[in-house]
Amino acid sequence: MANLYSSLTQSASQPNPSEQWVYASDQYKIYEITPSAVPDTRAKWDRVGHTIMNSINPDYVMIRSLDGVILMVVGNSRWDAASLKQTMDRECFQATAGDVTYTVEASTGYFAGRDDGATDLTLDGFSDNPLIDENFSHWRTFSDVMQVDGGSTYYMNYNRTQSTNPGATAATWDDETGERDLISEAAKATNYNLGNYFAGRYNEFPLDLAITNGGNLRMYHIDMDEINQGDGTGNDTSITSGATTQTGAQTDNIYDRNGFFSVFIGACNPLMYTFSRLFDIADGDDGSNRDNRLVFFLEQDKFTPGGEFGMSSQIAGAGGDLEGDGSAFDNDVGMIVAPVRFTRP
Repeated sequence: MANLYSSLTQSASQPNPSEQWVYASDQYKIYEITPSAVPDTRAKWDRVGHTIMNSINPDYVMIRSLDGVILMVVGNSRWDAASLKQTMDRECFQATAGDVTYTVEASTGYFAGRDDGATDLTLDGFSDNPLIDENFSHWRTFSDVMQVDGGSTYYMNYNRTQSTNPGATAATWDDETGERDLISEAAKATNYNLGNYFAGRYNEFPLDLAITNGGNLRMYHIDMDEINQGDGTGNDTSITSGATTQTGAQTDNIYDRNGFFSVFIGACNPLMYTFSRLFDIADGDDGSNRDNRLVFFLEQDKFTPGGEFGMSSQIAGAGGDLEGDGSAFDNDVGMIVAPVRFTRP
């Protein structure tokens, strides 16, 4: 696997992960795929989902029950946008051939929240509350994960696992019931013999749950709330807690080599990563209260034993003080189980 840390430079041409995915190599490509019609029966959902696994065999996929949008990671040597569309238009029909077409877009990042106009995907624009269709969602039987707003709008109370360091231990970091449910189901994120659907054995396709083709590709997040706004490039960068310099960053651009951000990249060495900036405009947020997360893909077995907790501990061990306020870095790390959006609206 390529080493992304070695690719970080101080060049102005260095990709900005807050605007796109940064790939370590040409191994993978990420797409968001939208159907011309949302399936309205379980039979249609299952036909589309199972056909995708058989015809496309993506390395990672999640289908949103709310609008049928498909978030997909595929091998870049096997698929491009045109070939994906051609195959899905031809084979991934809902009831009869040709009854649906697909729009395929290359992913530009991981987005959710009011600042990205994603109120149609989340409850009140909060990034950790993605809306779901309670009739079809995988999570409809998980009362501690799926919630209702008092009316008829259902949403997930969790969409990513959390592990806080320091403070948590491997034995206590998943104490919450909903958290345990999320982690338990996320651990099943493989193609658990979905092909049986076409052999006559009914197998419901797990909507709103990220699954793989049997490999170990997973999407993770690192909470980086010490970065309040801007990219450290002079564009409204905010330093918190009275700090006057970005001493922890070492350079003006937090993505530069030898800066603290590059230490994270060097520690987890992801296959591809992006930076998600989220905040709540409706609450009068001026941008200083952001939910900033480094989002990335890597192999599940890289941090075993211990899985996500082992990764959290390793990243926390990198140390550092990004904004230079004298407080040690404190991060939440976990797996993203129900992605929200892969293209900027």
